[in-house]
Amino acid sequence: MNRRPVPLTASAAFVLAVLGPLPASAVPADVGREPTRATTHLDEARPPCAEPRRDKYSCLLRIRPASQARAAGTPVPSPPNRKTSWALSSTAPDIPVPDIPVPQAGYGPADIRNIYGLPLAPDTRQTIAVVVAGDAPSAETDLAVYREFWGLPPCTTENGCFTKIDQRGGNDLPMADPGWAVEAGMDVQAVSATCPSCKILLVEADSADFFDMPAAVDQAVAHGADIVSNSWGAAETGAFVSAGPTSFTHPGVPILAASGDSGFSYANFPASWSKVIAVGGTTVTRSTEGWEHFAWAGSGSGCSTWVDKPHWQHDENCSLRTTSDVSALADPQTGLAFYQTYGPSEFGLDPGWFVGGGTSLAAPLVAGMIALSGLASSMDDASGLYEHSQELLDVVTGTNGECGDDYLCTARPGYDAPTGTGTPRGPIGW
Repeated sequence: MNRRPVPLTASAAFVLAVLGPLPASAVPADVGREPTRATTHLDEARPPCAEPRRDKYSCLLRIRPASQARAAGTPVPSPPNRKTSWALSSTAPDIPVPDIPVPQAGYGPADIRNIYGLPLAPDTRQTIAVVVAGDAPSAETDLAVYREFWGLPPCTTENGCFTKIDQRGGNDLPMADPGWAVEAGMDVQAVSATCPSCKILLVEADSADFFDMPAAVDQAVAHGADIVSNSWGAAETGAFVSAGPTSFTHPGVPILAASGDSGFSYANFPASWSKVIAVGGTTVTRSTEGWEHFAWAGSGSGCSTWVDKPHWQHDENCSLRTTSDVSALADPQTGLAFYQTYGPSEFGLDPGWFVGGGTSLAAPLVAGMIALSGLASSMDDASGLYEHSQELLDVVTGTNGECGDDYLCTARPGYDAPTGTGTPRGPIGW
């Protein structure tokens, strides 16, 4: 099998915190103030990837050691209950899984279900595609560990639940890329956390450039995906935006994209495309009264300089398209516990459990919630989120930068750019 090289600059919008090793066994002048990058714990992490290039989608991967994650108070996951968790069979024995270390922090599937009020074990067979660059060699085996630990039904190539293809629909996979491999691992496990009965299609582009990534999105749709999740992006340029009318416009198939992790800044593409659902980020914490949601300080928001404002978007301070449309868990301080073996060693880390965040996490979570409704084919764009915003939880607290307290960087009642129309409180679909 020939494997094509992938530049190590390729990765995506997410943040990691290591939980422990395995045991020995551009913004227009509509707003009065220039945006500045939000100051968050993102800045305390060291980015392992090279600076982005204008012809490639951005790498926003950052890594935090376990000691920092625990000391900062990252939440501990709710324990798995293999009798009544997300397993499709309620008869699974409630016994420990041998040889799998316990994650010390991060949210698990039961937490995600509780945060968003999701049904326990819906029997949907929709296919969610995750698009990445480069091969993720351990994606399926790590997914097996994740699902076994949390009591989820197996999702494998053998049972037809998991499929991995190249951007042409075949098995001529590209060379592995450590950063993208971790992204892929988190994304497929995030899909599993929200929709354990969904099929997963992992599409691996030859590279992160502005030809290959759109081609992989097209292939995902051609291969039967009901929803496509893209945890990556780049500052808008003509080269990137030119792919919008083709690769990011697929009637009947929702295309989701992470809005970015730089706070109030420029609008990222493909999130800024009018037919794409732009997913921003939130911080989610437990309280005595339940769950509290805040705009995450890193959630990408901004005004497009290329894409016309769609007819269903009516905010006042961006003359063109505004991001985001909806939001979900993204803060790596309160992120998802996921399991990864390939890739961490390239950054001086041991394999095992991690906490993942960034809008890279929010996108596949929302994809899973759309799948749960069984109504993905009715969501050609984000218009339904605006028409039915009363069915979402309005996030009214938090900021992702400086813009004079304007809605472009500050959560408020109604629409705001960091969190969009709100965050889900149940499956998404109308």
